[in-house]
Amino acid sequence: MEAVAPDPSTATHAQLMEMVQQLLPDRFQLRFHQVTKEVDGYSLVIAEGGVKMKEAQPGVRPGGWSSRPGSLMGGGDTAVIGFTIQQALRVPVRDDTGLTGTYEIHLRFRPEPSAGTARNIWFGTSRPELHDHDTDSTDAPSIFTAVQEQLGLRLDPAKIKVEYLVIDSAVHKLISSSEMKSTEFDKLI
Repeated sequence: MEAVAPDPSTATHAQLMEMVQQLLPDRFQLRFHQVTKEVDGYSLVIAEGGVKMKEAQPGVRPGGWSSRPGSLMGGGDTAVIGFTIQQALRVPVRDDTGLTGTYEIHLRFRPEPSAGTARNIWFGTSRPELHDHDTDSTDAPSIFTAVQEQLGLRLDPAKIKVEYLVIDSAVHKLISSSEMKSTEFDKLI
């Protein structure tokens, strides 16, 4: 029996990670186990005064994310928004809003000194074109204030359970693109 993977264009972040976890053992004889640890992070909740985010148009899936120091733009559900904020903070953020809608945001905040270079959130690649700032963010609020004032959400300190994958073994096996089933490859890109 063969498992059927969801369409990557509509898959959630969790579903995409599960697809990758299923592919890696087969292609690289990757053996791993999961470890859960409780770490310091933030809980994303609805702030007093309510949600200020713009809901996405019905039937329209928001596009990808754009980030640079001091700015996050894109759309998705609050789990995706929390994940994106997590990337900016570099600590875990758990979505505890209870919201089920899809939203579009443009969050402007003062970048933290430890934020480093601008990065493509989804692929972790350096994006030099994002380094030229068209706005001065030195007068912008902290990310915590910006989340509350601009999105109507709040980041509360919390202990977050994080699952880590511990690699036990892997075999380096090069395969050509012709050896890989095109549908299998297409589902991951």
